[in-house]
Amino acid sequence: MKNKLSELEEGFTLTETVIAVFILSLASILLFMGGQKLFVSFNSIMDTNIFLKEAAQADILLKDLCNDIQIPFWEEYPEYVSDSKSIELPYLKGNKDSVIKIAFTAEGLNIKRDDETQLVFQNLKIGYFEPLIVDEITYGIQIILIDSDQKDYRYKLLFGSYSLVYGNTDG
Repeated sequence: MKNKLSELEEGFTLTETVIAVFILSLASILLFMGGQKLFVSFNSIMDTNIFLKEAAQADILLKDLCNDIQIPFWEEYPEYVSDSKSIELPYLKGNKDSVIKIAFTAEGLNIKRDDETQLVFQNLKIGYFEPLIVDEITYGIQIILIDSDQKDYRYKLLFGSYSLVYGNTDG
């Protein structure tokens, strides 16, 4: 009787156990690597969403401010102080001495008015400005924002005093 029980209780060999442990280890490593990539992707998506949210907020604010830039018609070439990382826009609400200062700094995109009201968009740290010019008249600026993946996002800010009509207006 004892002989029959020992024949039935064979179990796994050492080779089979080693192969099973190897397969489980390989599956665990692959699962860990996939989870890690998923976590990195999730963080990247979250960073992009935060960047785009702040970019949209800055766009709305700056469009409103630039719409308040009212340059008198007799001022053909107002001077804009710009170094591509910062810009000063005069003629806020038609006053030559009233200025909006916009700059990319280490803290983020800074927007400052004459009344010392300052806003900082902390996730918008890299970018530059380009003037929008037609017939030697600067009618606005373009802001190029660059995200952490080096993608650029462009939006135009038109000054309120210039309304431009191009093309055939006869309908």
